[in-house]
Amino acid sequence: MLYLRKLLKLPSPADLGWSEYNALPSREWTPDCEGPTWEDWHVEVKKLHPIKYFIAETMGDFLRYKIWLRFTRPFTKAHYWFVSHFIPSRRYHMLDLRQEGGYRYGWNDVPEKMLYAMFNLLGEYLNKEEPHDLTQWHTREEINADAGLKAQQDAIDEARAIYEWWIVGRKTEQHNHDQMQHLWWSAKKDNHPLQEEYWKKLRQMDDDMETKTDEMIARLMKIRRTLWT
Repeated sequence: MLYLRKLLKLPSPADLGWSEYNALPSREWTPDCEGPTWEDWHVEVKKLHPIKYFIAETMGDFLRYKIWLRFTRPFTKAHYWFVSHFIPSRRYHMLDLRQEGGYRYGWNDVPEKMLYAMFNLLGEYLNKEEPHDLTQWHTREEINADAGLKAQQDAIDEARAIYEWWIVGRKTEQHNHDQMQHLWWSAKKDNHPLQEEYWKKLRQMDDDMETKTDEMIARLMKIRRTLWT
């Protein structure tokens, strides 16, 4: 337990000169890692301070997992269930499908609900979780020179570009489509000779909008695993 480690002054990875930030990899999760690991830390500290290690680690884990957590877990779970169902900001299991200037409530087709869910969650990621833009700390030249930084910044830029299409570009496309639909409907009502041409343009716009939407969904899925903060 971390508290007992500090209380008993067990040496940290930094104290041993193994790490600058008291962080080490674990062979359990990274079998091929190089350098000291947490498994090595346990072996070394147990050898250096066997009694302190027994109190902090062996007995500490017993108290935590066999006694403390068994007693407190039912209360913790009950509290978590309550806040997850009755505190609006904590209802993480609920998806809000409402659209600004569009769908607000009521029945909708599954494909549309899937679309709203994906892009609303993208908006939640960008607007509420506010991923860090690396340009706050690095120039574009520095970012482009480092493969890891570039991949991270590219993912953020891509997420913003996709969402910009969702809230701006897509609405512009829909506005142009609505205008063409109005032209076609008026021409059809008046039996205007251009009604067939308007109809073809309207169908092409439908196809283009669906193709663009599919493209953006594919782009979103490509960066899905980067959407964490």
